[in-house]
Amino acid sequence: ADVYMLKWILHDWDDCNCRKILRQIRLAAASKRSVHRPRLLVVEMLRLTSGPDDVDMWVDYGSRERTVEEYSELLRSEGFAIVRVTRMDERSGLVAIEAEMASPA
Repeated sequence: ADVYMLKWILHDWDDCNCRKILRQIRLAAASKRSVHRPRLLVVEMLRLTSGPDDVDMWVDYGSRERTVEEYSELLRSEGFAIVRVTRMDERSGLVAIEAEMASPA
C-alpha cells in the first residue's frame, strides 16, 4: 500500500507501544516496491497545549493525548516525517497528520 491510516489508535497507547506500531508499519511499507514514497495518515485529537495530560487516560490505560510536537518526535523516532497537519474540526483538536517515510540514509 502507498498509504497507511491510523484513526484514533495512537492515543490509546504509551510511547513505547506507539513506536512498536509505527515500526511495524514502516517495515511493511519498506517491504513494498512502489513508485511513491509511502505515506502515513494519523487521525487523532490533539492536546493543544503542553500542559498536563488527561490524568484519567494515563492512570487507567497508560494512554495520552499528544501535541503536534510530541507526534512529530514520536513519528521521527520511527522513520517518518510530518508533511502536513490539517485541522478537521475548528471546534476541537481533531486533526489529520500526514507523514511520509524518511529517505533511507
